[in-house]
Amino acid sequence: GDSLFGLLNKDKRLEKCELRGNSYLRTMEPGHAAEVHALNMDFYLDKDQVLESAVAWQDVKARTLDSDSEVELTGANSVEVKFQPQDKRSLLKQLDAQGRSVITMSAPKSKANDKRAANKRLTADQVKLFWRSTGKDLEKAEANGNAELFVDPLDQSSSSDRKTVTAPNFSCEFSELGNLAKVCNATSGSKAVIEPVQPNPKRGTRTLTSQTMTATFVPDTQDIDRFDAKGDAKFNENDRNGIADTVSYVAAEQMVRLRGGDPTVWDSRGRTKGPELDSDLANQISYSRGRT
Repeated sequence: GDSLFGLLNKDKRLEKCELRGNSYLRTMEPGHAAEVHALNMDFYLDKDQVLESAVAWQDVKARTLDSDSEVELTGANSVEVKFQPQDKRSLLKQLDAQGRSVITMSAPKSKANDKRAANKRLTADQVKLFWRSTGKDLEKAEANGNAELFVDPLDQSSSSDRKTVTAPNFSCEFSELGNLAKVCNATSGSKAVIEPVQPNPKRGTRTLTSQTMTATFVPDTQDIDRFDAKGDAKFNENDRNGIADTVSYVAAEQMVRLRGGDPTVWDSRGRTKGPELDSDLANQISYSRGRT
């Protein structure tokens, strides 16, 4: 930083550092490497002068380093970075962001030329990132307060879809390595919108609503594999509608599967009820099994 103030305890050991102006923190542990920029930063050390935490505020930016999918944070009013002491070193453990924060997760570097790959953006009033204590890279993320997950494909052709999920809160889990998202769970009052990247007369905006929703990601490309909407679930695309206790949307197949709670599909021409209903959106055909 531009200036540094050190505070000592009664044993004349450093317990706090205050940095003011162009403050910067970088941690280099493999799998836990990251950097934080801010106008101001306070560092807190334990009795052995090992870094326990750092608090940054004003013009805060943070990002991970050296991972297949890089994660970047912007917009937060303040950020607290927590460390786990390990062999008198400080291992990055957790990052808590306060204020309307934006977490950007880039498409995997290993899939930079794959048109199926996608970027992701997670926005919420409060965001928490957790690193693996006995491994590398992110383990989970929590987004609380007016949360939104946006998935944008690298391929911007007429066959591609943008996907947006909104809910009060999200909890996301990551694969073992690479900051690659595995699944995101949305709480009560969830909504998913699947929208064509380019206007397409054969495809409308597809909307899923439910009490809770799970978004599962394709491991390699990080695009959405499927949505599972549970509890008073509803589906809509143009004139087509569906309701059931659970509605699952499988992206690659463009298929909607309705189960439980008297599944029903309808449009302006007709209505069908059955114990199991599958709606093929690409061919506009619905299949019913059981007493129909």
